[in-house]
Amino acid sequence: MTEPALRCPRCGAGGQAGQEYCLECGARLVSETTGPVERASARVARRHPWASAWIVPSLLGLVV
Repeated sequence: MTEPALRCPRCGAGGQAGQEYCLECGARLVSETTGPVERASARVARRHPWASAWIVPSLLGLVV
């Protein structure tokens, strides 16, 4: 069995190439055209399951 092309940053469900939203939780899937904040949020969410995609923008907002 092959590995899915995309992984949902929120729930970890697999997705297919070209898929924009997760079919399990409805979260928007990260693509190459996202900005640096979205990519950083997705990396944090992958490393720490308790952190979702909102943590990096929230921390940046507190700093500003």
